[in-house]
Amino acid sequence: MRIILVIYVLFSIRLYAQDNGSSQLQNELDFLRSYNEMPFDSIIEDSVIRMIAAHAFNPTEIYRIQKGESKFSIVIKNGSESHFPEHAFNLNDKIGYELFKLVNSEFYNLAPTNNRFGMDGYTWTFEVKTNLGYHKIQRWAPTEESDPIIHALGDLIQQITYSTVELTGTIIDQNNHPIKKAKFQIDNPLILIKTNRHGEFKINFPLRLLTMDQLNIEITKKKYQTLNLTIPISELPTNLKVELSPSSAPP
Repeated sequence: MRIILVIYVLFSIRLYAQDNGSSQLQNELDFLRSYNEMPFDSIIEDSVIRMIAAHAFNPTEIYRIQKGESKFSIVIKNGSESHFPEHAFNLNDKIGYELFKLVNSEFYNLAPTNNRFGMDGYTWTFEVKTNLGYHKIQRWAPTEESDPIIHALGDLIQQITYSTVELTGTIIDQNNHPIKKAKFQIDNPLILIKTNRHGEFKINFPLRLLTMDQLNIEITKKKYQTLNLTIPISELPTNLKVELSPSSAPP
């Protein structure tokens, strides 16, 4: 009788573990779906880092860094924004290589969890896919002392979102001469500048201020036709060369 009872208890524990694991997996899938994020096995890129920063008192943020054939890119999603819009930016190669350098064999040897939990603070979850395979790690309030690799990786990713992307260019006429003091206006974020004597302009955008999928630009100059441009955020940083046509109206 005792043997039967032990077997029953062990079987019940196994069933509970299976049910609990299935429930946890479904919760994770529902969470990703609410942010329009795909499970990792549905992402086609070979080199991907996804960081989920869950804060106790602030909206959750998701960062996804991908390495394409010729460039790195980062996607940022913030839970405070309606419908969780996706902001994608090109990454500087140096930063991209530095990030993937941190997810080396030492990262893959880290335990998925370290059984440290808290009621406040934040929890970082990393999913990584490289030529070394797939690995998932979760840490509550990692520090430089407790989790140096995790702390360095998360800190670098969050620093990126406080960095800037650059839009530069030159405005010329039909004879390839620079047009100085041409007005260059962007709607959101609202920016109004003028070109210098060489017809050049330069704007640095803080990533966290870019809440639109594209920049709507209007370029005006007396005696020239107004020109409207649309630049996808994903194409930043970029350098433009814009030609203005003479106005057809009499002076």
